[in-house]
Amino acid sequence: MLSHFSFLPPSIPDLNLRASINNYFRRRLGVKPTAKERTKAALDTIREFPVLIDYYIKWKEETGDEAAATSSLKVERTGNKLIEQLRAILDDIESKSDFYSRSWTSYDEALERAKAFKYYIEHQDGYKLLNKPELPLSSESDVQIFFGLIWCKTDFDVNREPNNGRGPVDFKVSFGSKDKSLIEFKLASNSQLKRNLQKQVPIYETANKTDKSVKVIVCYNAADIHKVDNILSDLRMLNNESIVVIDARRDNKPSASKA
Repeated sequence: MLSHFSFLPPSIPDLNLRASINNYFRRRLGVKPTAKERTKAALDTIREFPVLIDYYIKWKEETGDEAAATSSLKVERTGNKLIEQLRAILDDIESKSDFYSRSWTSYDEALERAKAFKYYIEHQDGYKLLNKPELPLSSESDVQIFFGLIWCKTDFDVNREPNNGRGPVDFKVSFGSKDKSLIEFKLASNSQLKRNLQKQVPIYETANKTDKSVKVIVCYNAADIHKVDNILSDLRMLNNESIVVIDARRDNKPSASKA
């Protein structure tokens, strides 16, 4: 949502409301804002004008994306996630690593961001974003939204769901026309997971003229972990560095005081 923020105010049909949103955002920016300051200004504007969340969801539904929300409960759930968790994700990653100061290829960038997301989910209570006991498990679309939040402060061009003729891949990371990599997210519960790993991602790579991609698989329970291990073993991909398996279980992460 934040990566598409610039498209949201123009979609507001109410001229007065649109002007108010734009003015509020500009006041928050200040002089010569950094990437992090722009992200914070956008987040503050969304908090001040939550109607932007409704317009974002409507836009995603109209463009054919898996609906992030189709009921008032899901709209509230998506909005709360975006607003409450963005700062925590950015601050955690920035304060605990030199992640944002590195330079490398698009594949390096894609893989390390996936690993950073994995570490946040598994070791810094990030699993609570995806696997809440009082709510349905996060969908692939939800997970993609969260992952997209860490794509600030990058020199690479990052596009979500570009379609180059064979269907939309989740993310394409590029620097010019010769350095391109893809990122595809799947839930372990997806009944087509094995086929996707075998055939879907290679098709996306060909369509985008690249042979580099990162596959991220999210597991919510022990059965998911077992299923993924078996699939990767069958495909001889157990030690493939480009496959990042995220353990988002709730029942195997005791607090340090109880471990």
